[in-house]
Amino acid sequence: MAIWDLKSTAPGGISAIVLMASLAIARRSADGSPLLLSYECAGLAKDLDSKNNNTPPPAKKSSPPDTSAAAWNVIKSWSGSGIKETEFFSVGSTEWRISWSSRNEARPGTGLLQVYVKDANGKVVSIAANKQGPGQDVSYIHSPSGRYYVMINSANIDWAVRVETRN
Repeated sequence: MAIWDLKSTAPGGISAIVLMASLAIARRSADGSPLLLSYECAGLAKDLDSKNNNTPPPAKKSSPPDTSAAAWNVIKSWSGSGIKETEFFSVGSTEWRISWSSRNEARPGTGLLQVYVKDANGKVVSIAANKQGPGQDVSYIHSPSGRYYVMINSANIDWAVRVETRN
């Protein structure tokens, strides 16, 4: 695994690139490629706007997501370490979420967790997590009801992943 921390000077530029070789991914890859490339990038539209008119981008206004446990029902959950491809599960709404956590990093700076949500055809619908080190978060999925599965890619860290729908 190689990780480049770019510390981009442009607001919203690519801040990190992760390149990982994985035999499990190579076996599932259509082109047989044994490498997985991930990157972090945020605020590209804001960056382009500020370059065009030399004014700072407006502050992003958003309401906090509903994180109350009573509003969400767990339909599937998994925990472990390493790479896992889950079984199919069905979602009956167009908004649902993936809650994830990672802990017990083997050595500081070596843990990596990536959570990919795929539809029944294997198309990536969302990257719910791409995190180095321990942490937790929630990613909201806006996709048609149907059958999905999750591909979890991790190294040097334990993880827990849950699929939740609104009650």
